[in-house]
Formats: sequence, C-alpha cells, structure tokens
Amino acid sequence: MKRSILPLLFSVFLLPGCGNRTSTGSLPVLSVPCSSVSSDVQLEELATASVIRLSSSDSLLLNDILRIHADARSIWLSDRSSVCCFSPAGELLRRLSRQGQGPGEYTGITDFQVDAEGNVWVLSRSQQRLFLYGKDDRLLRTLDLPLWVENMKLTEDGLVLYSGNEPDDSGMQLHWMALSSGTILRHAKPLDRKQAAYLHVHNRNPFQSASSGGCHFSQLFNDTVYTLTEAGAVPSAVVDFEGHNVPASFYAAGYQDIMEFFQKFHGVGTYAYGLNLFLDTPQAYCLSYYYQKQCCLAVLPKSGTGQRVMNGFRLSSPLSDYPVDLNEVAMFAQDDGSIILPLDAASVKEYYAASSRPVPSEVSAYLQEVSEDANPFLLVVRFHQ
Repeated sequence: MKRSILPLLFSVFLLPGCGNRTSTGSLPVLSVPCSSVSSDVQLEELATASVIRLSSSDSLLLNDILRIHADARSIWLSDRSSVCCFSPAGELLRRLSRQGQGPGEYTGITDFQVDAEGNVWVLSRSQQRLFLYGKDDRLLRTLDLPLWVENMKLTEDGLVLYSGNEPDDSGMQLHWMALSSGTILRHAKPLDRKQAAYLHVHNRNPFQSASSGGCHFSQLFNDTVYTLTEAGAVPSAVVDFEGHNVPASFYAAGYQDIMEFFQKFHGVGTYAYGLNLFLDTPQAYCLSYYYQKQCCLAVLPKSGTGQRVMNGFRLSSPLSDYPVDLNEVAMFAQDDGSIILPLDAASVKEYYAASSRPVPSEVSAYLQEVSEDANPFLLVVRFHQ
C-alpha cells in the first residue's frame, strides 16, 4: 500500500551532500546547493541499483520497516513486532518474534542490533529495557535502562545509546553503556532544551559509519555532524543549506505547542533542515534534507565537482523507468556505503498496470502474484562517485 512520508513531520530524512568544503573556524563547512534540485534524474547516471524481492506469506508480512542492516551475507530488518533475517536473494533465513507481555517478551521494537555471533539485541523504549536473544531465539539476558532510549549502536566496547530530546539527569543525549555490567560509563552531547520543547522527533539514521573508520552521529534539526570518539561526540563538520539553515532565534522564540511551532516553521517556507541521514564514503558525501516541503537527496563528491541534488529519480533497471519519489519512501544508510529504500510492491505493480510500459522480465512473474499486503522490494543504491 502506497504511503506518503511528507505528512509525517516527525520522521524527516536528510541526505545533504557536500561537494565544496570551506571552513568556518576549525570546522569544515559542507555546502548543499538547495536551489539546484532535479525531480527526474536517471539514477543509473549516478549509481548502480539492484532490487531484492523479499519473500512473503500470510505469516510473514512486514509493517512499517524501522531499521535495515545489510552486508554481503544477510539482510536484517525489523518492524515493531519482529526482527527478520533474509538472504541476499530475499529468502527468509530467520525470524525473531517475541512480542507480548510475558517473561522474556518485548511490547514493541524500537531499535535492534546484531553482534558478530548472530545474537540480537532488541530495544523496547516503552519498557526501558534491552533484550538479548541467541541464534536459537532463546532469551539470554535482559538489561533495564535508567533512561528513555530511541536508538543504539553496538561497538567493540559496548553500546552507545541515544536518548533523543527526552531529558534525563545528565542533561545529555548520548550515553556509553558497558554490556558486561549494564553500567552507563559516560555521557556526551548536551541537550538543547529550546529545541527539545518542540522536537520530539524520531531519527531513523542517527549513527552512520565514517569512511575513515569510526562512527558519525547526526540529528534532525541539527546542522552539525559529530564523530564518536573516546572523548565523546566531537563536532566534525557543519552543513550549510545556501543560507537557508534554521536560525537559533527561531527555536528561542517560544511556542505554545508543537503544532504552533510547525505552523510557524512552514509559514516561513524558506528553511532547509535535517539531518537524518549522513553517508560518508571515500568518494562522496550523501545527505538528505527537507526544503520547501520536499525531501531532497544530495550526492556531493569530495572532489568538489559533479554535485547532484534530487527529490526523485527514475530507474533504468531492473524496474525499467519506474519513478521513485523521495517523499514517499524511507532511506536506510548502510556501513558499506549503500542506501536501501523499501519500495511498496503493490505500488510497483499498479504503476506498470496503468502505464503502457512493459513489465521488466526480472519481476514479471513475481508481480503477477503480488497482493496489496506483499512485502516490499528493497532497492539497493550505490553511488559511483
């Protein structure tokens, strides 16, 4: 079923690109050309694309996908109720489904991580609890959390927890936890309480791998990109949207509630904002952002030339001439530098049924069997730059 993301003001995806790097003070500035947006880019001019058809059945129907982690051997993804592992060909390999109210069960999935042994960490924000399940899906351990957590990142040293705009005693947003004891070791990234009063937003991609190693951290409605180090969250770059960044004075003005905040925000109509997705590859930065109520994707080579900004694109293969509107899809950055976009299978079928274009042979047999509730296609995009 086709789903518009544009009205979901609290789930904005930001992929700002930075081709030209200047410097303000000690931080490089990543300049995003907001005014040069294309809506009908041929994706294959910029990237290679492949489509994975996830297997479907009456007992295996995914709802809104929250997170995707993919590598050469497997594709892990989750909705609110289960964590699934698929092969690179889209066949189901494993499914962890322990939603419930009983012992060892979670009420809902907020985030998940998979360790090197195939054990799955599940975060349930509503329970303030972490669940560790083994490869046979047996519960191995639970950890109660002393704060509300939105996202997490598994590292060699433990877990980095992101508490979003929910204040806690530390006044910080990032928290390093030792897995052996469940102890919070240190905190970083002070909470901006002027923003937190209005922006209880969920970020799908706060943690992204850096091309030089380590991990980047970015937030919605924050123009700064951070690098996680032993010292905490260190600012590493600032994104400039051609002067359309939201000024600090806008947050400081004070509003009655979140609805008034967004009414005033969109009433101005000239602000660009993010950051949800910040992809750092050896050749380019990829970022997404919202400008004039449009979700935009910028691909900006580190060489400084060949910048491209788009709010949509068309595929040449394997879904010939299929249009992708970035306002209608979610985007998930991967550690290997690719981006995965779930495409509604029923919408793909409707598009070819309503057009005169032939159905691509790679998916024609599958589309004949697609129903409205079929699992999505996964579009895997890897940019050339």
